[in-house]
Amino acid sequence: MQALSRVGAIAWQENEREQVMYITQRLQEIEKQMLKEKSTDLQLWRSLGEAYQNVRIPKLAVGAYEQILTLVRQQKDVNTELATLNTLGELHLSWFDYSQAAKTYEELLNLAINRGDRNNELAYLQQLAYIYEQGKQPRQAINVLNKLAAIYNRNKNLTQVPALKIKIAENYQSLVRENPNFLQEAFNNYQEAYVIAWKLEQYVAASEALQKLIRLYRSQNQINEALQASRILLETETLATNLYGLMQTYDQMGEMYLEKKEDGKALAAFEKGLEIARQLKHQETYFAQKIETLSKKNL
Repeated sequence: MQALSRVGAIAWQENEREQVMYITQRLQEIEKQMLKEKSTDLQLWRSLGEAYQNVRIPKLAVGAYEQILTLVRQQKDVNTELATLNTLGELHLSWFDYSQAAKTYEELLNLAINRGDRNNELAYLQQLAYIYEQGKQPRQAINVLNKLAAIYNRNKNLTQVPALKIKIAENYQSLVRENPNFLQEAFNNYQEAYVIAWKLEQYVAASEALQKLIRLYRSQNQINEALQASRILLETETLATNLYGLMQTYDQMGEMYLEKKEDGKALAAFEKGLEIARQLKHQETYFAQKIETLSKKNL
């Protein structure tokens, strides 16, 4: 087995496909025999799993490690059970099987909670948040992200919370078509994100939350609320000394004032945008044309 594993690793590295196929077939024959004999040889199963990994066939490696998991659970070997579950989680992720990866890390999470292992509880929640995001499962992602936020709040480690709140809001937003009641949850979480970020002087995170909040208001034709959030965004971009962000916000506000038929306020916003554009030497013509069009319109 070890010789096959070594040769398999070399064959894969040197892109010898026929050799890899031959070794894979040999490994499958060995596995078939082991299953027939109901082998309880942990080391042999582990060698088989490693050999499958060496020829980069994680799907087959999973079968070997599932056999190991069954055996170590019968032996009540908790440490090896944890190590095996971690290996299985990594294998599922390596071929993008997010549903199986989620099941594995949920198991690991429950074991960590039962043992009072706070460090691994946090690590598994972070991994699950990634898995549910990649697997496009917003409801599960929201559940995990809320648990993470609760832990950070409990530990008074608020620096991570704004980014989590933004992700929670994005997941709620993705569910609005399915259930319009989630819209308010999206608003609430974006608002919480920028309030916490502002208090922590995380002005970049505050800006991100406000920008997403403004886009959401505009998508719902709530222009007054979008303008109110834009004024807070102006303060945030000023504190972050983000001139480009300020310029974009004035442009956005100008467009919203035009929607409200408030040409005077739109003109003032575009003029502010032009001032910053001149400092940046960027988009000067764009703002000048906006101002010229509005000025002619109101002659």
